[in-house]
Order: sequence, then C-alpha cells, then structure tokens
Amino acid sequence: MAQTKIKLIADGVIDVNNLKVGHTITTDNIGEGTNLYYTDARVQAAGNALYLPLAGGTLTGNLIVNANVGIGMTPAKTLDLQNTDNLAIRLYNGASFKAGIEVATTAGDMVGSSAIDDLGIRSQSNILFATGGNTERLRIDASGNLLVGLTSGGKFSVSYGGGNDTHFGLGANYDNYITAGSSGVTIFRNGTTERMRIDSSGRVGVGTTSPAPFAGNGATLQLSGSSTTSELRLTRGDGTDLSLIAGSANGGGVLQTNTASVLRFGTDNTERMRIDANGNVGIGTSSPYSTANHTSLTIDGTSVSRTEYRTGGTSRARFLATSSTVQLGSTQNIPLIFETGASSTERMRIDSSGNILINKTSFSNASAGVVIRSDVSSGGQLRITRENNTDPQSQILFYTNGGSGIGNISTTSSSVIYNTTAAGTVALTSSGLTFDAGTHYLDDYEEGTWSPVLKWGSGGTYTMTGITSGVYTKIGRVVTVSFQIQWSALVGTYGAGNLIIDGLPFYHIASTRSAGSVGGNLGGSLTFSNSAYTQWILVMDPNAAFVYVIEMGNTYSHQPTVASSGIVYGFSITYQVN
Repeated sequence: MAQTKIKLIADGVIDVNNLKVGHTITTDNIGEGTNLYYTDARVQAAGNALYLPLAGGTLTGNLIVNANVGIGMTPAKTLDLQNTDNLAIRLYNGASFKAGIEVATTAGDMVGSSAIDDLGIRSQSNILFATGGNTERLRIDASGNLLVGLTSGGKFSVSYGGGNDTHFGLGANYDNYITAGSSGVTIFRNGTTERMRIDSSGRVGVGTTSPAPFAGNGATLQLSGSSTTSELRLTRGDGTDLSLIAGSANGGGVLQTNTASVLRFGTDNTERMRIDANGNVGIGTSSPYSTANHTSLTIDGTSVSRTEYRTGGTSRARFLATSSTVQLGSTQNIPLIFETGASSTERMRIDSSGNILINKTSFSNASAGVVIRSDVSSGGQLRITRENNTDPQSQILFYTNGGSGIGNISTTSSSVIYNTTAAGTVALTSSGLTFDAGTHYLDDYEEGTWSPVLKWGSGGTYTMTGITSGVYTKIGRVVTVSFQIQWSALVGTYGAGNLIIDGLPFYHIASTRSAGSVGGNLGGSLTFSNSAYTQWILVMDPNAAFVYVIEMGNTYSHQPTVASSGIVYGFSITYQVN
C-alpha cells in the first residue's frame, strides 16, 4: 500500500487533504500548539463517508474541523453523538470530575434521581448562565437555589437591582415564603390589574395600593372594594360562613353570619359572649334567654352579674344581681333619674340623700310634686306640694280592687280633709277636727266604767269580788270594752247553758256579730274542757249586752271548765251600737 502523504505547510499546519479511507494517523509526533485540519470530513470513497480514527497517543493541540462531526453516527448537524450506553459528555479538571451532561440510558445516570431518557446536567459546584457577554444572569447554586440576578439567596430569588430583591422559598418546616427587598412591595395582579399587595411595613392591601396602618403602627389587612362595600368572608365546607363587611346597605360596618348560626366571641381560647341565631345576646352563658317575639341580653356571672357605666374612666352607675339581691344605683354622689316619653322627660328621681322626688328635681316646698324623705333628720316624710294656692287640691286617693273610689285625703290652702264615698267627712284644721252632717260620728265621744258579771246563761252566777272592773270608750257608734274579773263562789247550777260575761254598757247592733280576745294570765281559772280546744275568744250576738266565752279548736264549745274561784285578766272586745 502506498504511503499517505502528509504535508507541513506554513505556521506548522498539517495539510491532510489527501488522506484516504482506511489510513491511520498516529499522533505521537504532533506537538502542542499544532493545528490538525480536515477541510472535508465527508470525502467520498466507495460511497462511504470518511472517518478519522485516532489511535494511540494524546492530542495536545487544537483539533479544528470545518464540517459536521458525528461520533458513533453519520452527522446531520455540527456535532451528533450516538451510543447505546453512557451517552454523555463529562468534563474533568485533571483527574477530578467537575461537570457533565448525559441522556440517561440507565436510571440514576449522571443525576441520582434520573429516569431512562432524562437529560441530566450535573455540576460539582454552581451552574451559571450569562447573556450579553460574560455577565451572569441566572444561577443554580450548589444548594439547589435558583437565583436570578443574584449570587446568593433563597430557593428562588430575583434581583431588580438597588437592593430590591424578591425571594421565593421553602422554609425549614416546608413553609412557602416570598421575600421582597428591604424597602420593596410584593404585588399580586390579574393581568395588569393589581389585586393585592404587601408593603414594606407588612401591611396587606386588597383592592388598595396604600393600606393604612391601625393607630399609626402595626400590621394591617385592608380590603377596599367598590364604592359600596368591601367584604371579608370565611366559609366552612358545610356552607356556614362569617362576613366582615364595610359599607353595608345601611352604611357602617357589619360582622355577621350568613346562615342561621351563632356568632361567638372569646378570649384565652374560651367563649365569653355569643349572639344566637335569633339575635339574643349571652355574656358568660352559651344559652341566652330566648322566647318568641323577644330579644334578650343575658349576663351570667359565677356569683355576681354586673353592668357598669362610666364617664372619663370613672364609674357612675351599676346594675348588679347576686343570688339574693338586685341592685340598681349610682356609684357617685349623683341622683338616679327615671324618664319616660320620646323626649325623655324626667318623672322621678332618687337624690344622693335617698329622697324620692316625683315630678320635681329638688327638695323644695316651693315646687309642685311628691317627696318621700328618708334622711335621718326628717324622721321619714311624705310631702305632696301644690304649685300655688290656685291649683287643684293635692290628693291621696283610695280605691277598691275593682277600681271604685272609696275615699281620699285632700288639701286646701289651710286644711287637710279626709273624705269617704259614704256620708260624712272629717277635716283637720288648725282648730282641730271638724265634722259634716250625721249623728254618732267622731264628735260623739264617751268613756266610763261598767261592772262585768260571770255566769251560766241558764244556771248559776259567780260571786264577783276583788279586782273585778270594766272600762269602755265610745266614739260615735263604735264601743271598745275591756275588763278583768275575779270570783269566789258559784251561786246556782254549774254548766247550765253557755258561759257568758254580762253587764256590757251598750247593746250590740242588731245586724252583725263581733269577736274579741281573751288574753293575759288565766291562772288556771279557765281551762279547756278537752284537748280538742286550743284558744279562747269572745263572741257577741246581735242586739245583746253580753258576750260568750268560747273555747276554740277544730270546733268550739260554750262550756269551758271554770274553777270554783279564780281570776282572769285581759278581756276586750270592740263592737258597733245602734
């Protein structure tokens, strides 16, 4: 076989234009810095492309190919590679692997998590991307962070220059985070329309570009909707939801549930107040009072329930309830006022001294109204004051349960008059009591003594002795008698008829009965006839001048046990005469 001609041309370049198929170039003698050129890597010979097998030695110079190169295949582009395994380009620094790119033909090639046919790119350090020359634009650092315009940062960080950096990342607990630059704003848009932002102070604005701080500082969530409403709604899977609305149909703000459910308020993870589905409010209870057509406020304390009213931080009034008392009052030296009517007209007050004033605001005889005084110096008073002497008279009226008037106490400019609906009135003037028409009224007054006699109605009479005496007072038609008796012996038959006390000074009215009492010390002189009787009374029959001595229990008897001699104090009876 003829030897291949290799010609060395200028500048140490080897011209191999005449290289033929099947010939081998050994590179043992090609020195560093020498260029080996192939002007046509596809020289045709018997219909086959020309291949360049390099055997032995090391190419230490530049290999310049001015045509497509195929490794393991006929090239269609500048560089084509084909292999059934280890289809990779691997880069070393000396003997140290630094980077590589590979199409995995076995799972785990190049990149440990790769699957077959995955393209794996691997670097032992950072992977950098540059544009516009050698200016870095993007990197994947050795920790797997994706950085745009930055050389360090979070999982995904973007720099816009001037310290306005944005970081997208995943925290230690798999928390997602987005971090803006030290003075930057994080903005969320639909298309080109801003919908939400987080400013550099941590304030969140939805529908606004300038969320305002609360009370001058602190974090804020501000929702700005249309010109009518803004709403924050929290919804559960079953449809139960809660809305916080600004600018409702009636103006102002609204916190509401949108279903027939309870709205609760709590502190320290404990419910403190609720509004139930019917609008009833409960404080300290989960079951406020509820009944048809009522809206209620229920306050349930452990031992005390209290509402307190303050002005300027000072307590002024309270309403308090315990298990045994209900208290309503002022907590300062101020009156407690009661009002009625749409114009809040005062009707009554309790002043700081405890006086009750009705239709007047001060304790004064010069203004009309009613005063009930409770202070110690007055000893307790009820005062009714007219405006002046020409006003209608002041009155205290008395009515029956049925609403019928039965009398009154009234005043004139100089007297107090006691009136009844029946005939007769009494007037108290500076001259004393005066009476109108009628007989046996209070102007008929009498008092005196009488002699009581103890006896059996159909039998004997006891001999009266010692302290036996009786007195009476008669005012108009009303007589009150009282007496004491002492006896020494019985003359006649014991127990015949009823035991009576005879000799009363006036006869009883014919139409009614009257009853009196037996008191004082019976001294064993009168005893019950059997254990069925437990008390004593006096009874006076109509049109009689004597009284029965009766023992009472579940039934009664006119025949008690009387000692043969004895003494009894404290008989009395009041009755009406004709």
